[in-house]
Amino acid sequence: MNSENPQNAWARLVARFPFDLFLLVLPVALLLHFFFSGFGFEPGNTGQVLAGAKRVLAGQMPWSDFYTVIGPLTYYLHIPVLSFSNVFKVTRLIIWLELSLTVWLFTHLVCKSFSLVPFRVLRGLIATSALAVASNIMPMEPSHILDACCLSALGLVLVSGRSVVLKNLGLLLIGSATLCKPAFFVVSPVALCAFASWRNLLNWFSVLLPVLIGLLWLELSGVLPVAIKFMAVGDPLWIGVKWLWFRNLGSVFVGYLGIRILKKGKTSTFTERSALVTGFIVLTVIPVYLSWNSLTSGDIS
Repeated sequence: MNSENPQNAWARLVARFPFDLFLLVLPVALLLHFFFSGFGFEPGNTGQVLAGAKRVLAGQMPWSDFYTVIGPLTYYLHIPVLSFSNVFKVTRLIIWLELSLTVWLFTHLVCKSFSLVPFRVLRGLIATSALAVASNIMPMEPSHILDACCLSALGLVLVSGRSVVLKNLGLLLIGSATLCKPAFFVVSPVALCAFASWRNLLNWFSVLLPVLIGLLWLELSGVLPVAIKFMAVGDPLWIGVKWLWFRNLGSVFVGYLGIRILKKGKTSTFTERSALVTGFIVLTVIPVYLSWNSLTSGDIS
């Protein structure tokens, strides 16, 4: 069997490499961190997550040594931040990068799911606009919701691929999101039905394995009933639905505009090109203005 031409392999790698993520979305996130992360102080989730991570690092056990409504995996994910001297500044940098990666992954997933093949620059600009909207909605703080979103987004992208190994790795990541925020458990069956075979028992095993390990760990630690009670009180499903509807309505609208723009971009008439330019201006200028106005006025609600 003849080996693949190295030039063809390199060309395919270049064609698939996410230049827009590394040359546009992440640099914009770094600029936003540089200009804005030095302002304000948010003691809510920042204090809760970092204090919980410090407790876990010291050997304490959630729901045994301290009570929390946050999934335990979030504390372990944020332990490395504690090794830095300027922990708050580094935390905000990581959150900017995590948020930018999450919105890019969802943008990529939408493009792939709808069989849209946009220019990578356009995809990056749409993701950057989504980053502007998301940063306008939420403060730059460590959040179990963002951790779950990032794990789910990365998992969905892997599951939507062709490799069986990557599919199962993606299902593991999707299942792990539940250990950050239990309401994300609903993502597992949706992912199986949408991107993988729900009849395959291995897929169910992969997506449920992190949850089963987490439940077994809590049971062996003797805190399972208390943990379920606290997480059920702090994370009821109706609050999650309400939060997604009211707080993320702008992001959903931007995503819809992005799909419409990408579909318009496939045509070449003057009217459709004008619609592309107009839609792109609406998609970029308005979210950036809202985010800038929100950050400069101190209103991050």
